Amino acid sequence: MDAAVVSNITDLAQLALIEAQAYPHFLDVMAILFTLNIIIMLIIGKLYPTEYAFVHDYTKQVDITPWKYTKLVGGIICVIVISIYIYFA
Repeated sequence: MDAAVVSNITDLAQLALIEAQAYPHFLDVMAILFTLNIIIMLIIGKLYPTEYAFVHDYTKQVDITPWKYTKLVGGIICVIVISIYIYFA
């Protein structure tokens, strides 16, 4: 703040802009963290591989037949989302 006063920057809008540019955008931080996560997982997977392959056993305790309205409801949701984009554009 003192450096801004010495540089004759006293406008609050300019000070806010300078402060906002001093830190990386949150999406940049998320991209960096995501990449680091992937690298860490690959390193751990290379250092400590599993001893056996995972096999998923279907026990038939839960009915997993497809819902008959899946495509209809999916289409309706897509139309709603596109409508919202058009409305707010």
